[in-house]
Amino acid sequence: MFTQNSMPSPGTMGDGSLQPNPKRTKMKVPKQDIVRRLRKKAMKSSCRTKVAAIGFSSHGEPLACEFNRPRFSKHGGGIHAEMAVMNNAPANLSLIVLVSVTKTGKLRRIRPCSACARKAMELGVRIVSMG
Repeated sequence: MFTQNSMPSPGTMGDGSLQPNPKRTKMKVPKQDIVRRLRKKAMKSSCRTKVAAIGFSSHGEPLACEFNRPRFSKHGGGIHAEMAVMNNAPANLSLIVLVSVTKTGKLRRIRPCSACARKAMELGVRIVSMG
């Protein structure tokens, strides 16, 4: 039994041993290939802030790679890269890697908006940022 002062630290069991992370996805694609693919995809965007996302299955296989689309002329609000991945990927999507790319090609971390984060939570999809 744990009291408030003797709670185990996150990611550990009471005896200090690490508990397994069931959501951990082992990538079947090397990190360099993921970065190259995301950078190339983001540069296709005509938006000022170029964002790309790639979705993976629970087995680490890439399922979809998308970039952000510009705002609609009348109604505002474009299509985010992570939302496009969630819409175009099959049901076994479990992880999305999200990245913003500068004009010089440098990767930057970016957070999903609240709507994209909410949809990801509903689908049981993790969104991580690389940068």
